[in-house]
Amino acid sequence: MLKPFVRRLMLAVFMLSLAACSPTEYSGRAQGDASLRAESAQRESNPYLAYEHSVRARLQEDKIAAAHQQIMDACAADRENQCTLLDAELNREYARASLRLRIKPAGVKPILELLAQAGEVTQVNTHVEDLAAAIVDAEKQVEMLTSYRDRLLELEKRSADNIDSLIKIASQLAQTQAELERATGDNAYLLQRVNMDILNISFDAEHNESFWKPISRSLSSFSEDLSEAISEVITAVAYLLPWLVMLTLLFFPLRFIWRKLRKL
Repeated sequence: MLKPFVRRLMLAVFMLSLAACSPTEYSGRAQGDASLRAESAQRESNPYLAYEHSVRARLQEDKIAAAHQQIMDACAADRENQCTLLDAELNREYARASLRLRIKPAGVKPILELLAQAGEVTQVNTHVEDLAAAIVDAEKQVEMLTSYRDRLLELEKRSADNIDSLIKIASQLAQTQAELERATGDNAYLLQRVNMDILNISFDAEHNESFWKPISRSLSSFSEDLSEAISEVITAVAYLLPWLVMLTLLFFPLRFIWRKLRKL
């Protein structure tokens, strides 16, 4: 009699566990897919959006350096998405690291998947900036300066026999060309921002340090901290010493005057 009951009980527990776990996993995948679809639709509707992603991952302390190097190697190998390493930091003493990458939008997801394999991704933030107005203004300025430069070149040809006019035109032409190059560079930078994403990655260690590690870290910097403390004390004494001398010199005259006033 007990066997059928036990079987039904085990089946009920199994079904409850599926009911508790499966929706969560499905919801997480569905939310991720929905987020990607929304981002893709937003990019298609407005091609002048600049994306910057900030990701935080938690790993075991002894795996941070390896994961840090693995992401850098993956970025260097990703020629298709033109991944570029902009900044890298690795602090072995405090088990922290960070990376800043510039990469095409299609290359962001593979980097995040690689990061998820190395540890737990605890935070993902995306900042979007609309550069439509800035890009339109930059393109108009480039067009205006290009047209003005072409008119100056045409005017220079017509004034070949007038030395004074040639000098003025050459000066104005040099200034216009410099402004045009600067405007072209600004426009190229803005276009790069909308065509390439910025990906910031922070690596944090799991909080499982041994009891002695913070103590050993403090002892390793003991001599440096002691020397800094002594130097601060000496500096304080140097500031206080003139005041002590002045107060000592004033004490006796003031005391004498005070006694005279009390007798009156």
